[in-house]
Amino acid sequence: MNTRVGEEWDDVSNEAKDLINKMLTKPKIRLTAEGALKHTWIKTLAGGSGQILSVNNRKMLKSFTASQKLKKAVLTYIATQCTEKEVNILIKKEELIGGRIKILIYFS
Repeated sequence: MNTRVGEEWDDVSNEAKDLINKMLTKPKIRLTAEGALKHTWIKTLAGGSGQILSVNNRKMLKSFTASQKLKKAVLTYIATQCTEKEVNILIKKEELIGGRIKILIYFS
């Protein structure tokens, strides 16, 4: 079982960590959607905790959201402005530095 550690996990209940661990595991032992909905945290704690995000977690969420917007903008630019050859070069360069970029582009 993965143990969630670090400052961002300090305010997360053990039940929530348990649910996260059971969802972020190998497919053969991962909770189904039905199983997740029956989990203790969902049934009893999710809606009624009344707890707000800590300042640190809010900052991390904003940072994640901003990085996703940037990623989407970059991928949109690549898809609309680059030729197929240029996209293939970018993919090869990313693979060379160990990245795992996956871009699905449909050329008509």
